[in-house]
Amino acid sequence: MVAERAEPLTLDIPASRLSEVVAVRRWAGEVLGWVGYDSLMDLTLVVTELVSNVYDHALGPCRVRMTHNREPCRIRVEVDDISENPPVVGRSRLGAYRGRGMTMVSALSEEWGFRLRPEGGKTVWAVIDCGADPGEESACE
Repeated sequence: MVAERAEPLTLDIPASRLSEVVAVRRWAGEVLGWVGYDSLMDLTLVVTELVSNVYDHALGPCRVRMTHNREPCRIRVEVDDISENPPVVGRSRLGAYRGRGMTMVSALSEEWGFRLRPEGGKTVWAVIDCGADPGEESACE
């Protein structure tokens, strides 16, 4: 049986301040602090990258949603933005400081993807395993 949170956790983020990324990390830690440390770090990195991409490439506001699924223990993160351009994986040059974010999202997620929204823009999503970290009991039980 799959038990899901009835309403996703949602945070709206203004377009004008990149400093809001710090608030997103803090919010994710507060609302999902019950998951194991490793899972929370993976989740925080994925959320940070997806929101940072909005500031770097979409140039507009975004909405972040997180939905928890107990069995199997997974958290789905969705970030809406106003751009219809798909995310790009692995287009960084040797020695570049940037351009590896979606490669990292791919490595830390069970799966990820994007979909265009009927009203315009897109939703980029990722599913993160929140099962037990090594040596810990599952937070989902």
